[in-house]
Amino acid sequence: MLLRELLAEERDVPRIDLLAIASHVLSLTKERLLAEPALAVDEAGRAAIRRLVAERRMGRPLAYITGFREFFSEEFVVDERVLVPRPETEAMVEEALVLLKGRPGAAILDVGCGSGAIGLVLALKADVRVVSIDIAADALAVARRNMERLGVRERVDLLCGDLAGAIRQGGRFDLIVANLPYVPDAAWQGLMPDVRDFEPKPALVGGEDGLDLYRRLVPESVGLLRTGGFLLCEVDGREQAQKLETVCRKAGFSSVRLKKDFGGRERVVAASWTSS
Repeated sequence: MLLRELLAEERDVPRIDLLAIASHVLSLTKERLLAEPALAVDEAGRAAIRRLVAERRMGRPLAYITGFREFFSEEFVVDERVLVPRPETEAMVEEALVLLKGRPGAAILDVGCGSGAIGLVLALKADVRVVSIDIAADALAVARRNMERLGVRERVDLLCGDLAGAIRQGGRFDLIVANLPYVPDAAWQGLMPDVRDFEPKPALVGGEDGLDLYRRLVPESVGLLRTGGFLLCEVDGREQAQKLETVCRKAGFSSVRLKKDFGGRERVVAASWTSS
């Protein structure tokens, strides 16, 4: 059977997803598949493609099907143990890289690291040391795979712990980044099925207004930041951003600003610490 005939069988799955699945199964680039629609697919290939297309039709995220997701132009291993990295989170990485300019050897703390995407990109793109923490040992196993694949093992430490509690007293960082669960409890059922039914709920839901874990992290971070350091937190929209800004100011952060993502939505709360 020709590739174009095989793909034409499916009308409920977007063509871009079909091409990604075929690329994964056949170990060929999507560019080559587009250039060679008359490519012959053997029986084993057809069976594998049809099986994975059926999974996608049932809502399983494409990243879990292929086992990879691109983030900040790097390819990350992902599976059901971690959230799928979102393009919106790249706004936090961009802000972090701006803050790290002129700070060679800076110490970074990535709290709630999941797949490791944020901290590992910073380790790869900047001259920094990173400590990545997650409460889930399963998530850290995925982060470890990504650390090895990206070749940043010498610059990254992975720790299992609850927020910043895994850091020994006296640790000091120039930058803390956190993408913690921030979906409000009441919003859980309204999430898209491919998120609600497949991605790990504990990595998504953050209490009544979504900010429970941030209310714990912000005061913890005060004792971990060097003077002139920053705390970056990902949120979802203006209401959460303004609430978290208030939390930061009450904790003693001298300056707080909001950064929007590429869609114009408030996505990152950036708080600076100027006290000793």
